[in-house]
Amino acid sequence: MKYVFGILLTIMLLVPGCESQHAKNKQAALERWHSARAELNLNLADQQFKTGDLKKAAATAEAILAIEKDNLAAWLLLGKIRLEQNRIDQAQQCFQHSLQLNPQNAAAQYGLGVVFEKYDQPEQALEYYQQAWQFAPQNIPYVLALAETYVRLDRSDEALNILNKAMHAPQRSAAVYLLAGAIYSSHNAYDKATEMYNHAYRLSPGDEQITEALAFSYYRQGQAVQALPLLQELSRNADPQSQSRWVYELAIGDCQLQLGRYHEAQRCFEQITQQNVVKPAVWVRLAQTALLRQDFSRAETCAQRALGLEPDNIDAIAVLGHAAFKQGRYEPARKYFEQVVRRNPQDPLGYCMLGQTYAAMGQTDLAGKYYRHALTLNPQDTLAASLLKKLDAVHIGMTTNNHSTM
Repeated sequence: MKYVFGILLTIMLLVPGCESQHAKNKQAALERWHSARAELNLNLADQQFKTGDLKKAAATAEAILAIEKDNLAAWLLLGKIRLEQNRIDQAQQCFQHSLQLNPQNAAAQYGLGVVFEKYDQPEQALEYYQQAWQFAPQNIPYVLALAETYVRLDRSDEALNILNKAMHAPQRSAAVYLLAGAIYSSHNAYDKATEMYNHAYRLSPGDEQITEALAFSYYRQGQAVQALPLLQELSRNADPQSQSRWVYELAIGDCQLQLGRYHEAQRCFEQITQQNVVKPAVWVRLAQTALLRQDFSRAETCAQRALGLEPDNIDAIAVLGHAAFKQGRYEPARKYFEQVVRRNPQDPLGYCMLGQTYAAMGQTDLAGKYYRHALTLNPQDTLAASLLKKLDAVHIGMTTNNHSTM
């Protein structure tokens, strides 16, 4: 009897423990189910976000947080969704809650950087971008965001330092070199810009943005041989109706001019006019090409077309001056070149042409005055120096002849 009572007592003592363990097991199973369901829903929300269904994505993420209020991934995704919806205050709350869950979460730091960038508070954005980059220095979006913010704050050297570190990472990014090239280009360091763009081009040769950056970097440096094939590639691939198409073709024509291929340049510029592109720059280029081909009548006609679109176009006025000068019509040429220097008083070439016109009219003192003024604007101007030297030689010759006669 004692034995039976002992067994019953033991069972009675064990029952609460069994019930407690059963409850624990049940709770653990429920948590696993919630976790699995949350993961499935998170994948669904991510897909909805990527396909642009922001409303459904937000609802799915909120449903996850209703079950698991500390689901970090759901908070981060909801923050990204709110950013896309331009609900900046809500996005900020999501990312701040994420940092409460994990103060070292780089994605949350980056998200807050974007938030403060949208608030137009670059200094605050910089702090968060710096922290995101420190936690994940190989993450290219973090690198670019940090560097771009440094640039915005006129701290280009620090931006280039960050980009340089990314260039030495195991996985190099064309976007890093592209941004570095843009920074160098903005500081007129075209050699370095071209070097950066070339690196980007080798990493991503089919990228239109990179090809365009490299092409125009060569173009700005006057390297027509390198720029021309890239510009031709861009023109071939461009939509015929796009605004960029005629810009590419204009640059192609300029390269042909630099290479002395006047017929090809003229054909290129004429094709642009056939595309209903009403731009004075195109007519100026046609005028300049005609001038180089000694077709003065066409040069004047095209220059007048440019002035009809833009009455103060200095380049068109200069073409008219050159055409008149070449034809021996010095008085009209003088008037045109005076307009050029009046509109652009810092241009040494205008003063050189005005001086040449006065020299052709026999007014050598005025010619020398304008040549010397061109040299004060640019002491390295070889044209002004050579014209002044030639003028001095003429004066010396005239003085020698006068002495010989006497």
